[in-house]
Amino acid sequence: MCDDVSCYGMSCEEFEKDLLRCDDLLARLDPAWRRKKWRWFRPPRGYLNEDMLEPLNRLGYRVALADVFPLDTAVRSVDWLVDFVLEKARPGSIVLLHTPDLREAHDRRNNVQVFRELCPRLVKEYDVGTLSELVEQRRPTPPSPSLVEWDK
Repeated sequence: MCDDVSCYGMSCEEFEKDLLRCDDLLARLDPAWRRKKWRWFRPPRGYLNEDMLEPLNRLGYRVALADVFPLDTAVRSVDWLVDFVLEKARPGSIVLLHTPDLREAHDRRNNVQVFRELCPRLVKEYDVGTLSELVEQRRPTPPSPSLVEWDK
């Protein structure tokens, strides 16, 4: 996970080992990491399988995916990436933009400029915050009948 490789084909044990390595890194960077109410996991490349669920649940992670993904791993045009996000973002959207990673052959240094241009424009249109803040502020909604049936 620290290397953004798919976990989809990993065994439960391999996945947990990788997850713990990433969790340890986050705990070193943020001493309060393991005490946070919400700890989020986005499956690398967006792939999730059943073997990942037990370690994620046991370690207190919640899975989140984005609804606005501007293909910043492939597209290099700053203007295109900014325009795409501004066109697709809605209240409650989760935007996925990758941080630059100089280890990669297709490094994403241009995303620094994307962030510089995009963030002030998003803040003008939306209340921007963390995923945890979004969840805390949501209004409770009654469960869907299909979910109630499925849970029985």
